[in-house]
Amino acid sequence: MALRTCLFLVSVSLLGAPALAEPPADAGQTTPLQVGIVEGLQLPGERASVTGVRLNAISGASHDVTGLDLPGLANLTRGNQSGLQLGFYNEAEGRLAGCQVGIFSSDADRVAHGLQVSTIANRAGDGNGGQIAILHNQAETYRGVQLALGVNWAEDLKGLQIGLINVNKNGLLPVFPLFNFGF
Repeated sequence: MALRTCLFLVSVSLLGAPALAEPPADAGQTTPLQVGIVEGLQLPGERASVTGVRLNAISGASHDVTGLDLPGLANLTRGNQSGLQLGFYNEAEGRLAGCQVGIFSSDADRVAHGLQVSTIANRAGDGNGGQIAILHNQAETYRGVQLALGVNWAEDLKGLQIGLINVNKNGLLPVFPLFNFGF
């Protein structure tokens, strides 16, 4: 089910999903392909936005990415990420619309719409969709499902948490083992 959701979100983003935000005036060019070895050693440079595929050997950074962001130790998006981001550590400083799959962790600083899957931890500012991790999921405001063997944390949850310890700070049960929920 998670794979189907990721594929659907990637296809929507590649077929012309609406932009999440206007690029700032200092944003660079838009390119269908960016290839990088490490941040700063990539073509085109970090100010470019990618609509297509970004390939990182070790790490890479771009302004916005729409499409596929493929394996790297660190995939860094300074603006908005739309589509599939796959790597060891993934970060979208703006908005995420789609799916982040991190071997270590996935992070959406502002808003995450979609699915975050990581072996260690997921973090979102605000989000809706699903977070699945072995150790830890965290969000300020979350609408959806958080699944972890360890700890799920939300300041305000409208949905379901399943894990060893579940925190919904503004909920009826602020801390509860095995599951928690909010309406």
